[in-house]
Amino acid sequence: DNQVEAVVSTQSTGKEKHCFYLIVDESYSVGMLGAHGGGLLEMYNGKRGGEDIDILTGNLGNISCSVGGFCSGNNSVVTHQRLNGSGYVFSASLPPYLSCVAMAALQRIRNDDERRTTMNKYVEMAVSTFNKCKALRVRSDKRSPIIHVELVKQGDSVLDTERKLQSIVDVCAKRGVLLTRAKYADAEPRRPPPSLRISVPASLPLAKVEESLQTICKVAEELN
Repeated sequence: DNQVEAVVSTQSTGKEKHCFYLIVDESYSVGMLGAHGGGLLEMYNGKRGGEDIDILTGNLGNISCSVGGFCSGNNSVVTHQRLNGSGYVFSASLPPYLSCVAMAALQRIRNDDERRTTMNKYVEMAVSTFNKCKALRVRSDKRSPIIHVELVKQGDSVLDTERKLQSIVDVCAKRGVLLTRAKYADAEPRRPPPSLRISVPASLPLAKVEESLQTICKVAEELN
């Protein structure tokens, strides 16, 4: 649920003491977090070379608008992959075109500091705007580019709250602002509380971002 600090607190609990593997999914952080888009690894573990992380994985569909993913880790993890995953190299590998798309996207992420700076500025603006809104409050980490916003006044039930959030989504769409509710699989064992899921593209002009954020707040206050 975009809680960045969870990784830090997990590391601080002591892996050796409690004997667990730390698996970090960078699907929504590579390209967005870190000084050069290196994700959580760059933010918290860059100087240690990732030695505190046993398995690092990510979804290229989110990161690079391609398909597939990546998985890396310490020596024992990589050795296990090489010995037991060789068949998948041939049966589930990316087509050359999509491999080129992923590599080009990663290269652009590494070199496009200006877009990342703009995005971080928009995220800060969005968090500030929603925290001033009487009907909404931010639940996700303030640095996360995927912002989860929940109602200050919850409904009588989870279903009632989801209906209220969907009403906000529908009215915003009519006013030219596209957003969505956070949706989870029914089989999810620990589903987070209902929320709006908002992303602010770095490609939008500043005036449009300000207008869109104000529209979301205004609609939420009108309906709640």
